[in-house]
Amino acid sequence: MRKWIVLFMLLVLMPCQAPAAQRVALVIGNGAYKHAGRLANPGNDARDVAGVLRKLGFDVIEKVDAGKRTMIESVREFGTKLRRADIGLFFYAGHGMQIQGSNYLLPVDANPSSESDVEYDGVNAGRILGKMEEAGNKLNIVILDACRNNPFKRSFRSSTKGLARMDAPKGSLVAYATGPGNVAADGEGRNGLFTGELLRNLSRSDLSVRDVFRETGLAVMQASGDEQIPWVSSTPFRKVFLARGSTLVQEPVASDATGTGSGTGTLKVKSTPSGAVVYMDGVRQKTTPLKISQIKAGEVQVRVEKQGYESETKRIRVN
Repeated sequence: MRKWIVLFMLLVLMPCQAPAAQRVALVIGNGAYKHAGRLANPGNDARDVAGVLRKLGFDVIEKVDAGKRTMIESVREFGTKLRRADIGLFFYAGHGMQIQGSNYLLPVDANPSSESDVEYDGVNAGRILGKMEEAGNKLNIVILDACRNNPFKRSFRSSTKGLARMDAPKGSLVAYATGPGNVAADGEGRNGLFTGELLRNLSRSDLSVRDVFRETGLAVMQASGDEQIPWVSSTPFRKVFLARGSTLVQEPVASDATGTGSGTGTLKVKSTPSGAVVYMDGVRQKTTPLKISQIKAGEVQVRVEKQGYESETKRIRVN
């Protein structure tokens, strides 16, 4: 008679990070404008993104409906914390505009009467990139959901729409809700179209940073019928996963297929993200997903390792 013994176990791969401060984020959502059209989504966007980032181990500076002074002080605080971080992330949702090729993020108290006033009323997005470049972190991410229509365009001679393209400094990625010179949707629900899709992907442990923005962009394009096409500018950097991974060790099965009483087992190992190296009793096996056959009955030590994650070891028994 064939006997089957099934064991189900979960091994958790934690991202290799010690203090949470190694990941720092500045999140700003401006919607309650005093001298321009109110935006419904940015406040919710900022709160929701900040919540997800905290779960991912980020030390988050969160500001909603910030005036210029608050924004400037927040950027300074962010810059200071960046010097002690490995990963920096800046997220902004709200009004933004380009003036002579430079991008400006608008505080809720901004009231420019002409293009020349924007430099003084707004916050230059290049200021954030400068802080990141000075810090020289392993990875910096800038996310701008700020490509709405210019609320002050009647006072301006230029009719330039959207944001201008910014070159990403070394080791960084700049993501726009839509392409340079185009306008993004504010959204009809709780979140803007772009941020809503981003939130669905940020905490997916099977996606690297680049994959997060690829999947987000594809979803936005599909939802908008290609009317809104997100844009990413980046330099080369190593694959990084923001969310934790997990390894599943399942189905160690001991069977007596021959009826001789000497059974063997089969071990299946899957991990998220995949590509983790499996060691069994100290002997290196292949990478996940992996199926190991002909395991003799007894206790087996399984160790799983992946660069960028803490290794995990478990002992299992095949009877």
